[in-house]
Amino acid sequence: MMIDSRIVFLNEGWHNSGDGTIQALGHLFDSDRKKAIDFMEREGVKMTRTIEAATENYYDHHFRTLNRRDRKAALEAQKQIREYEKQNREYEKQNREYEKQNKEYAQQNKEYQQILAGKESELTDTRNRLSETEKALAAALARLAEYEK
Repeated sequence: MMIDSRIVFLNEGWHNSGDGTIQALGHLFDSDRKKAIDFMEREGVKMTRTIEAATENYYDHHFRTLNRRDRKAALEAQKQIREYEKQNREYEKQNREYEKQNKEYAQQNKEYQQILAGKESELTDTRNRLSETEKALAAALARLAEYEK
């Protein structure tokens, strides 16, 4: 229930660390509470009211300790993140629409290929009948020529 006072310094490159503890601390104490909560959920931490309140308190306290310039920068960064996330949702929506259209086009293409195959088969049958008719006509003309002699 008690936590000893310990200080951990994480360098800028903590993302590249192979140490799981450093990775977890980096994710938990990063400057974005949403990322921290997402990380905890991915790691299987049950998000109880106590954990959510502690997370909110940490980030609220951390934010209040920033000087005015850093606080303004943090607010601006959070605003940009929200804008990027909104833009990303728009792109994902467009992507889903494009995928839906692509499936429809693929289905239409398949239907057109089937129609084309049917027409090619009909054309082949018509050519074969025409060839047989030409042969029969040639034979009839030959008999007619013989008949006239």
